[in-house]
This record gives sequence, structure tokens and C-alpha cells, in this order.
Amino acid sequence: MAPLRSLGFRATGNGSHRGETVECTNGSVLITLSADWLEGQLDVTVTQLGGPAVPLAALVKVKGKAIHLRGIPRSVTVGSLEATMRKIADALLEQVPQLLVNNR
Repeated sequence: MAPLRSLGFRATGNGSHRGETVECTNGSVLITLSADWLEGQLDVTVTQLGGPAVPLAALVKVKGKAIHLRGIPRSVTVGSLEATMRKIADALLEQVPQLLVNNR
């Protein structure tokens, strides 16, 4: 998630036949994106060190941001998912930037 690189975030991922999970962390905040190809959904949570995982929708207003977390087609492209991930990063930076700052 390139927009978050300047805040020290690095991404790792692993996949299966059912989906893909990407974790982006800066050591104190973890953003987890889990795509489920069979269910056609993308689950996004944000976890601060020592805290619970919080769903994206509880942190930012995704409506009007063209962020689609449901109805993902099985034939989705990497480019389409990357564009969604960029929109998520932009929404977090715009609406809750204090959450993303490394507080170690």
C-alpha cells in the first residue's frame, strides 16, 4: 500500500485457493485485508498494538469513497484489488491519520 510507505508500513501476503490475505504493519498498527474469492468479499481490519481488530467501517466512512468490500467477482484482477487497497489507505490517511502514526 504505497500511500502508507512513508509511515513505515510494509506489506506481506499469502494466498490459497479460497482467497488472499495481505498484512500491512509499521510495528504498532496492523492493517489486515482478507479477500475471500468464494464469498466475494474483502474484510479489512485495523489493529493497534495490544488492541482488538477493528473493522474498517467502524473507523472510516467508506460510502462515497468507491470502496467496494462486497460483491468482488471471482475474476477480479490484481490491478482492481490494488486500486481498492489504495482507496482504503487514502481513506485511513484522510479520516484517521493519528491512528496510523507509529507510537512505539
